[in-house]
Amino acid sequence: YVLEKNIQRLVELLGGDPANISLLVDLDVLAGLARSLPFDVNLWKAQNVYYRLLQTVYPGFRSRAEQGNGDGRRWLERFHSLGDKLQVLQRRV
Repeated sequence: YVLEKNIQRLVELLGGDPANISLLVDLDVLAGLARSLPFDVNLWKAQNVYYRLLQTVYPGFRSRAEQGNGDGRRWLERFHSLGDKLQVLQRRV
C-alpha cells in the first residue's frame, strides 16, 4: 500500500513536470521494486499517466534524441525503462 501510494504521488508530480528526469529515475526504481514483489501492486494510475505522456510529451523528446540531444536520449532511455516496468507498450526510437 505504501509503495503504491508513493508511486501514485511521484507519477502525479511527473504529470505536472514531465521533463524532470529525477522523477523518472525514482519512478523507474519504484516500479522495478513493485514488479519484484511476490504480490501485485496496483499500477493503473501510473500506467494511465505514462500513456498520456507517451502521447503528448514523448514525441518532443524523441525528436530531440533524433537530433543528437543527450538530455533527450537520457530521458527516452529512462522513459522506456519505466514503460517496460509498467508493462505499457511503446514505440522505440
